[in-house]
Amino acid sequence: AMSVITALTAQNTTGVYGVLDAGADFVGQQMDCVFKDIFPDAVKIGMVSNIETIQMIAAKLKEYHAKNIVVDPVMVSMDTLISVLLPMGDIITPNIPEAEKLCGFEIKNVDDVKKAAEVIGRNLSGSVLIKGGHLTETADDLLYHDGEFMWY
Repeated sequence: AMSVITALTAQNTTGVYGVLDAGADFVGQQMDCVFKDIFPDAVKIGMVSNIETIQMIAAKLKEYHAKNIVVDPVMVSMDTLISVLLPMGDIITPNIPEAEKLCGFEIKNVDDVKKAAEVIGRNLSGSVLIKGGHLTETADDLLYHDGEFMWY
């Protein structure tokens, strides 16, 4: 595994208390180093804290024709994330609070998770894996792929 650091956080189990961005240009340099050395079989995108870095990541993914892109939509710079990175993902992996922001309604139970997956999946070419750890009745994850639901 290889990493590109987009930001450092000051956080604990109670929340995030500070974010220090690495800067879009430096993120781009890191991506160049990764892709030019050992070309990745897959790319997972986690927290991206600003629009410029999202745009840089998208540009580099296109430049290197990256494959198997997983987008874990940590909700910072939401509009740009939705319009630029999510459509590039082969799979996106929101948790329940992130999925609520993406679908526009509250998720209280497994039926709501299914509805959210359908809504989120409408505008994507890839799959949606909603992580169920924030549900009260179950912690199961739901994969929505090609109109089908699979619980894990």
